[in-house]
Amino acid sequence: MSELSRVNTLCYYHLSLVNVGSPNAGFTEGNVQTTKKVLGYDGNWYTYISSQCQNRGRRELLAHMGWNLSEIVAGKVETTLCNPRDYIDDDLFGFLDASKNLKRVAPVRTSPMISLNPYKGDRDLLTREYRASEASSQGGSMVETEVYSAIMKGGVLIELDRVGVFEDEKPPLTGRGKAERVKALIDTFYTPWFGGKMTRFLQDFSPRFAVFVFQGVKLPFLLNNFVLKKGSILPDPILEALDNHSQHTRAVIVGKTHFQPCEDLMKALENHDGVVVLPMKDAFDTAKHLVDEVYEVSKDEGAQG
Repeated sequence: MSELSRVNTLCYYHLSLVNVGSPNAGFTEGNVQTTKKVLGYDGNWYTYISSQCQNRGRRELLAHMGWNLSEIVAGKVETTLCNPRDYIDDDLFGFLDASKNLKRVAPVRTSPMISLNPYKGDRDLLTREYRASEASSQGGSMVETEVYSAIMKGGVLIELDRVGVFEDEKPPLTGRGKAERVKALIDTFYTPWFGGKMTRFLQDFSPRFAVFVFQGVKLPFLLNNFVLKKGSILPDPILEALDNHSQHTRAVIVGKTHFQPCEDLMKALENHDGVVVLPMKDAFDTAKHLVDEVYEVSKDEGAQG
């Protein structure tokens, strides 16, 4: 029996950059537009980009890739068509329609992207101009936006055994149909596009470092092991987590770029048993190939119905 036949989960972890910006805004406090942040256990504030923000961008990318998305249905609480067989977003991201007792827990679980370095209170200043009819000799009002520069860690857990599988009497998708949906999602990881204020603060969230872990347990065990110290990502917490869960992993694929904070980590991973380190594009291609193997696409004579 192939090792990949026992895989039920794919975890994807990545490091991305915010150069200068505020991709996910919080509340407005007076004339200050805050950014989303959370108080860490060490007493520092860390900025984050919400899961909702990321997944909304992924939906839009899937539409650009040619996938038909479920329509928004108006009501007291907006929902969708709740048809996971026909629509990839209903399948991957789940839905809830309480009026019809329809619910799907998302097979795709997304962690907020959170900064590895603390927020230091930086702000950007601009002027909000008055309308012509409200012209004032004093000019426009001053507005401030909280901004930051950070290395952001993110993670996604995909329940491979639930993609394309439905709780009602409808038959599941074929292995090929399941694989195509997961591979389309992986493509959105490679070319992410989400966040606000991109006109003023254009961002590139593409992964500078990425890890795909094919495993037999539903646990994102690397998620809390990315530690930044003196400008470098520490190798030991990640290596320790991989060793502690080696019995659960079936394949570990690492995508690398010339990203200075990860130089020591990359050297350690290249010498670690069971880890395959590849250039970023090759790592993504390999991950998609392994998805085909998990779903036994080569043995699947059907097509997505």
